[in-house]
Amino acid sequence: MEPRSLALCSADQWALTMPKNGGWLKRSGQFGRVRAAGALMVGAIGTICFSWVGFATGLPRAADSLLLLAQIVAIPTALVAVALRTLVRCRVCGLRLGSCAQARDIGRTRVWLEWIPALEACPQCGDDGSASPESQGKWLASGLEPERVYWSLTRIALAVFITIVFLVGGIWCGGSWRPGTETGGPPNNGLKLTKRGS
Repeated sequence: MEPRSLALCSADQWALTMPKNGGWLKRSGQFGRVRAAGALMVGAIGTICFSWVGFATGLPRAADSLLLLAQIVAIPTALVAVALRTLVRCRVCGLRLGSCAQARDIGRTRVWLEWIPALEACPQCGDDGSASPESQGKWLASGLEPERVYWSLTRIALAVFITIVFLVGGIWCGGSWRPGTETGGPPNNGLKLTKRGS
């Protein structure tokens, strides 16, 4: 299929499962990277959710430091998963599949679960993932300009900052609030009890 026709395909025209031959993702040698990124992201999200539930349900104070450590580890884990996905690119034209214009139109969830695994060729240059000399020659002869990278350094820095602020805020809120500390306080309403006759 020519690059022009590939670019005109809508998301609904892509197969919903990876081709038997592995498709572009396996031929380009990046299948393991995508799987690793997915596993890291699931682990990070699961760890953060478990920690928040632990703080909210009133686990023993001794577990607080362990839950806090788990969230601190989950933050860079999630960032590593995002970084791995941004490295998925065509070896001929340099198109970053996860953030290209076509991928943004499809939607992040469908891109990684359906579209990229089902690709047979790069939607920009038509390379089948093998980065053969023929594909490189066709791309150079086409005279087309590579698509501008969506995730610039400024956008990456802003996304990392927002993520860290959100997660640190969640850690702080989860660690500072525990059952019984909400408005109204404990049954004695916070009054200091003194022995009778003192």
